[in-house]
Amino acid sequence: MSEIIYGIHAVKALLERDPQRFLEVFVMKG
Repeated sequence: MSEIIYGIHAVKALLERDPQRFLEVFVMKG
């Protein structure tokens, strides 16, 4: 469970720091 929470925090930090790059990865994963 803690791994999921950690993952969410990691995604939030990534979005705040570099949202464009995150969107590219998200689209690539489809």
